[in-house]
Amino acid sequence: MTIFLVLIVLGYHKTWRSIMDRSVSFWMMVPIGFLELIFGMRVRVSGDEIDYHEPALIIMNHRTR
Repeated sequence: MTIFLVLIVLGYHKTWRSIMDRSVSFWMMVPIGFLELIFGMRVRVSGDEIDYHEPALIIMNHRTR
């Protein structure tokens, strides 16, 4: 992820945002895929649709110990 920070410095903010959006989407889908494949669980995701043309902040609420 850090290797793409140079894109911001070079003025390619939209390209950087596109790469990061795809990376985060992939990172969120991998654990769900494993849960469905290995344990046979069904996962339901709910929430508001994210408009990719506007700035957004994703906040995930989960417990940590």
